[in-house]
Amino acid sequence: MRLTGGAVTGWASARMHRCTFFDGLRDGGRTLMPVPLNCGPLHKIRRKAGDDLLRDMLYDDEIVWIEGVPCTVPVRATFDAMRYARHLRDAVVAFDMVAVTSQVTLREMFTYVFPGRQGWQGVQRVRDALVLADENSWSPQETRLRLIWVLDAERPRPLTNRPVFDLDGNLLGYPDLLDPDAGVIGEYDGEEHRGARRHSHDVDREGLFRDHHLEVFRVTAPDMATPAKVANRIHSAYGRARHLPPSARTWTLDPPAWWPHRSALYQRPA
Repeated sequence: MRLTGGAVTGWASARMHRCTFFDGLRDGGRTLMPVPLNCGPLHKIRRKAGDDLLRDMLYDDEIVWIEGVPCTVPVRATFDAMRYARHLRDAVVAFDMVAVTSQVTLREMFTYVFPGRQGWQGVQRVRDALVLADENSWSPQETRLRLIWVLDAERPRPLTNRPVFDLDGNLLGYPDLLDPDAGVIGEYDGEEHRGARRHSHDVDREGLFRDHHLEVFRVTAPDMATPAKVANRIHSAYGRARHLPPSARTWTLDPPAWWPHRSALYQRPA
């Protein structure tokens, strides 16, 4: 379909901007997602199979050309992906997975939707999702685990992928999620964790955390299908945790002098 004055948007535009999480699949890879095409409010284009035809206002400065395809700019693509997401948590995942590629920031998104876009379909979902969003989540399931932690278990919002050090400045690891006050760590084990070498690394890292009185719980993909089960696991971890005051901890979030500049503190390690 040729879109004169329109553009690909939402997840498909994010993919064109090299946000590789967006693969056009949902429901665990069982369902193909239609490509969202914004033709603007005045076009009379008919919907075709496989298209998700939108007729929203689209401004010239929100369109860029990528490999000959008109696409919305990252902030608009993210806005559309979030507001047309099926659920609030899907909207949070959409933002997180664009943000981790540094295509958008929370500040940009807040500026884009507050106070403007009043009355746009789904804008309240975007605003609600941004309150829960995070720029340093490294996978969709990490985001979903964080949302179970906050929304289902109703525990304090954890830090994401922050490097943890011992008091001599040695790196202990990057826990997926960390409540520093309680000393609770949450780890999501995806398929990439199943190999022997990766599993051995995970065991060693968990041992380091436990040596420093950090309580670790782990979840896998099947667990995530039952948020209540995961929430109970979180509660159990909090029950076992030491809740040590800073003066009694043998670990720290403060980087040693040799650590890279603070601007790189939260970046994913190579």
